[in-house]
Amino acid sequence: MRTTTMAGAAALTLALSACSLLPGSGSDGLTSGDDYSVTGALAEVPLVTGDDISVATADLVRATEINGVDRPATFDPKAIFAWEASLDGRPFSGTGDDRDYGTVHAAPPQVGRNSLGSKHTEFEELAGWTTLDVDSYVEVRAPHDVTVLTGAFDDDTLADLPEVEPGVRTIGEGPDRKQDLEKVTPVSPVGWPMRTSVEDGNLAISPSTETVQSWRE
Repeated sequence: MRTTTMAGAAALTLALSACSLLPGSGSDGLTSGDDYSVTGALAEVPLVTGDDISVATADLVRATEINGVDRPATFDPKAIFAWEASLDGRPFSGTGDDRDYGTVHAAPPQVGRNSLGSKHTEFEELAGWTTLDVDSYVEVRAPHDVTVLTGAFDDDTLADLPEVEPGVRTIGEGPDRKQDLEKVTPVSPVGWPMRTSVEDGNLAISPSTETVQSWRE
């Protein structure tokens, strides 16, 4: 039997038109587990403007607990498929009418999708992390401007990446949003260099240096 829930305590997707998404205030920011809240997640997002803004946030820790499908600690394609499918609203086990679905639909962040498949190792070598390391996230998806992740992130996570500005590192070379189809990677399928930073245990990644700097402030 299939029962899917978009639980406010675990996940939310917002579509906003002709507006500015302003960072919140009076919140502890993005966390996971019992301390997670949508308000806290939105407080983590720096100023974003546009005609159509899509924002997604999810607590993967809580969603995983509710769905009862273990998140693998290492790269295990079969276990990753079951975990991701349970969060995506796809059957993760069984056949026919006996297929099993997750109770909570809390899809992982789009920015890390390629780390869950055959490009897992290459993604990890480039970025220093994979979606298996992510506890919760908030992601501006349209236009894709910034993703903020919680998890086991520290200064060592990005230590091998070159710095483009104080505290801001880069995955790939070139100006912001400068597309180079010869530099398409699992981290940037469109060929943009991606800027990234770790602050207070959270990680931000964006094609915009200014956006990451704003997040750090």
